[in-house]
Amino acid sequence: MAYRIDKTFDIADPFALLGGEGVIEEHLRVTIPAAGSATEIERTHILQIAEVAIRHVANLTGRNPVAGKFRVHLSGIPFRLDIPARIASLDAVEYLKQGATTYTALDLDSFGFHGLTAPGIIFSRDLISEPSDRDDDHPLPFRVTLSTLADSERTTDPADGTPAVDQVPMAFRHAALLYLSHLYENRAAVIPGRVVEMPLAFDHLVKSLLRIR
Repeated sequence: MAYRIDKTFDIADPFALLGGEGVIEEHLRVTIPAAGSATEIERTHILQIAEVAIRHVANLTGRNPVAGKFRVHLSGIPFRLDIPARIASLDAVEYLKQGATTYTALDLDSFGFHGLTAPGIIFSRDLISEPSDRDDDHPLPFRVTLSTLADSERTTDPADGTPAVDQVPMAFRHAALLYLSHLYENRAAVIPGRVVEMPLAFDHLVKSLLRIR
């Protein structure tokens, strides 16, 4: 079955997801300018490439550091489909009728999902059949909208009794930091006298996180 996944998730604070400004400053060996300072443009640059690094690792691995939305466009009804995310809810299953410009909803009771697995799984029940009036000229006339959970790990309760908190997995964070430093230090693929390559550790971290089949 042919399909395409569009995913959206908002990253309000890239620095916080990567452990805070102090962690990023130590990793890049720079001092990040304060907001509102004369050199704030450099802070904005680092913020932007930090978000790029987070999204890049998320796209490579199928792990998402924050909750979001997936919209899956399909050529047919999903009898069983792996989704590279933890599914929180199945929000809509729709299709395009022949000649229509808006989607028509299918009965959500005809579909289900497994959200505790990784990848998540969406499936259709035996009672559903493909509508006879679907748009056969459209390559992907069906779409499924899902809400997804953040990939996180639980920190250990400190001795002082402070409640545990969820945080971005350490391997994900380190992979994003490695890619961030690569983007920060190398503004082009080739520098006179040498070819710039990603460090081997980045590939190992990405492979350890890989959730996309």
